[in-house]
Amino acid sequence: MEHGFFDVPIEVSIRTATPDAENRYTTNGYAPNEKTGTVYSASFTVDETRRLNELLGDHSYLDCRLILQVR
Repeated sequence: MEHGFFDVPIEVSIRTATPDAENRYTTNGYAPNEKTGTVYSASFTVDETRRLNELLGDHSYLDCRLILQVR
């Protein structure tokens, strides 16, 4: 997904090629780590401006700098 402007709330899904990975994410601009952030278990809706950061199951941090701005 690319950053950008959206006129309606959007559904976000996080996928990885690592089987049984524990993926974590934050929407507050801070980087997740093995102890912080939300463990991803299902898609979620973004209905206001957020910065999405991910920690992949192999513990590689993905600073995707994804800004989702819902008008």
